[in-house]
Amino acid sequence: MTETSRDAADTDYFEQVESCFARLRGTPLLLSPKDWALLASWRAEGVPLRVVLEALESVFLARRRSAVEGTPRPILSLSYCRHAVEEAFDAWREARLGAPSGTQPVAGEGSESGVEEAASCLHGWIEQLQLAGRNPELPELPMQEAAEDLRRLTALLEAPDAPSLAQVEEQLERTEDRMLDQLLQTLPPEVMQEIEESVHRDLRALQPRLTRRAYESTFLVHLRGRLRARHHLPRLTLYQV
Repeated sequence: MTETSRDAADTDYFEQVESCFARLRGTPLLLSPKDWALLASWRAEGVPLRVVLEALESVFLARRRSAVEGTPRPILSLSYCRHAVEEAFDAWREARLGAPSGTQPVAGEGSESGVEEAASCLHGWIEQLQLAGRNPELPELPMQEAAEDLRRLTALLEAPDAPSLAQVEEQLERTEDRMLDQLLQTLPPEVMQEIEESVHRDLRALQPRLTRRAYESTFLVHLRGRLRARHHLPRLTLYQV
């Protein structure tokens, strides 16, 4: 996916959720800065659009059914639906572990094929990190350390007491966080400035809707994503959307 198409996908994601929430609430009111920050976090975490929309529908349906008489109390914030979305996302990820491989999810939790597919993903990411490490624009050490983490994780998957795929996912998240943080701290100043300016441009329309703290959090998420895209770094997760 190109940067332009990725930006368009982000915009569509935000607008569809905002439109759905406004329709269900029955008012034209826009999302609050707090709601936008929550929505940005769902997008960054990879919560599929349909999972969010279905969770919103279920929350409003449950509210209508629970109303004893008259009109049910309005749901004024997207935060009210937070737990429903998170639970739906957890259920979606569990289902993906047992679903056929469409993009790059692993197979059934604990199954031989699931372990094999997870190991295959790890081997592929190691090769990608090794290739990225040859880029003169990037410091090599963070990729080397991340690749070494993946080699150790691959060895654990081949052991009799192999970790669960959920535990593998947790380790992958820690490895990716450390690698990206190290890269952002050691990038050449001119490269860092170029990436930051591109992210500020991308978020220009969104900035007025966010508090300063929410904008800074959203900016960091997009900064890390832009760094991955610019240098073709793999997304270290078994739950590819």
